[in-house]
Amino acid sequence: MSWQLLILLRIGEACAIFNRSLSGGLGEAGVLGRQVNFFMAKEDEDKFLSFVRQTGDVVLLPPVSSASDFQAIDSLPEPFSGDLWRQFWLWNRTITPNFQSEYVPEKGYYAINGILSPLVEFSRSYVKDNTMYPGRIWAEFTIIDSEINDLGQKDREFRKWYETLAKWIRREFYHTGWMIFAGQGALKFQDQGGTLP
Repeated sequence: MSWQLLILLRIGEACAIFNRSLSGGLGEAGVLGRQVNFFMAKEDEDKFLSFVRQTGDVVLLPPVSSASDFQAIDSLPEPFSGDLWRQFWLWNRTITPNFQSEYVPEKGYYAINGILSPLVEFSRSYVKDNTMYPGRIWAEFTIIDSEINDLGQKDREFRKWYETLAKWIRREFYHTGWMIFAGQGALKFQDQGGTLP
């Protein structure tokens, strides 16, 4: 059997496991990636990122860079202030010393590979036309191990760190609906006439 066919079969198995996990057929073992959706105003972002930085040597990375050595950013840019204001990566250097990036020649930059890297995506909420749109944290835990042509798991400590962040959101924010949470600032925005869809 060719390695390409083996990978396709393993991906098919992973999809079946994932579908069973969604229907309650499996517990944690069947989950591939996870996300928590949220509404965060600026004050909620600040509170969340303050907590995140207390969980280890955590830095915020932009999704792309002109050089392969991505530079951490200290503060989030204003919404709509440029091309790169919405999505970032949280990198806990206490857990992992490196991550994967790929050069995108048609764009002339390096992009972080969140599928292969033990990083947490942080996509920000934003307000447009008096409506706040949700953001999320997301992480992938399953990888394709090219050395053995099989599926593997990212480091257990990475998964525990992600769960620490997700539990903080679930504990500190108000559950507004199916799998979405809102911070105090977002709720205040809604109380003052803004919309949370």
